[in-house]
Amino acid sequence: MKKLSILTFLFICVFVKEAGAQVGYIITQKGDTIKGELNIGTFGGGKFKPINKPDFVSVKIDTLKEYKLSDSTVYVLRVIPRSGSKPQILQEIEHGRINLYQYETPAGATSIIAWYASKGTDSLITLKTSNVFFGGISKKEGRATLSGLFADQPDIQKTFDASGKFDFYTIRLYIRKYNMATVNIKN
Repeated sequence: MKKLSILTFLFICVFVKEAGAQVGYIITQKGDTIKGELNIGTFGGGKFKPINKPDFVSVKIDTLKEYKLSDSTVYVLRVIPRSGSKPQILQEIEHGRINLYQYETPAGATSIIAWYASKGTDSLITLKTSNVFFGGISKKEGRATLSGLFADQPDIQKTFDASGKFDFYTIRLYIRKYNMATVNIKN
């Protein structure tokens, strides 16, 4: 039985390792962009194989600024509120003057999802979480925070406030509207 358990564990490790590598590119903290295959491990480590290189090499996640996969999914490393100083991997959902990020963390049989925003290069602001204990922000606080980000676009702020909605689709829609309205405005 012990032998079977060890073989099963080894099979899963090999299968997950092979299934996890995805083509894309990384951007290091130094600003270097390198194309290749990336395999991010469960515990914060990863392996990267640059194009035209035969082997994967270990890469520490905290040495990366962002990585993008061939399906256009972009991940960034940012410090999230109330998580200390260690950067976490977040999926970038919208990019513009206001950036929208999603952070997903396992929680037993399900996962907790949190959405964060930043205006330009500002620190992340919690907008909404799927678990009130994880992020500790109410719907009212989240709506007020997002409305405040729209303050320099009063028409968008007014329609957002009037909508009364605060689901992920609405958050993304109004951030996208804001970014489209400000695309030609200089900071």
